[in-house]
Amino acid sequence: MSGKSDVRHTLTNRDVEQLSKAALKAEWSETFEQIAAGVAENIDKAWDRRHELWQEMRARTDADPPKCPECAETAGWSQELGGPKECNACGWMPSDENLALVEEIDSYWQSVQAIDSTQSQAETQEDN
Repeated sequence: MSGKSDVRHTLTNRDVEQLSKAALKAEWSETFEQIAAGVAENIDKAWDRRHELWQEMRARTDADPPKCPECAETAGWSQELGGPKECNACGWMPSDENLALVEEIDSYWQSVQAIDSTQSQAETQEDN
């Protein structure tokens, strides 16, 4: 194996509403790994699945994305691999002058990805 973790998570077509939060995050992370490594069988399908998983994780958190200072919308933020963050509503991108906003966006993303501490590893393995 490569220098990465030996743990691999299976990509599924299961209904995201039926997955535990740990399984959602595991599959979301694995989808990204496959996209970034260029090994996803169908890149468009992998991006669509990753988006579907992200939307479900967002629905399970009470955190809200920070407002865009340009359009005042809370439509959320996107980021291409290696690129800047971008408002989903108007396309505005924060610059180096907006480090506090960038940190807020990162904090929001981390809260969406946070797994309930009450969920066990056993549940994660059961879902996969």
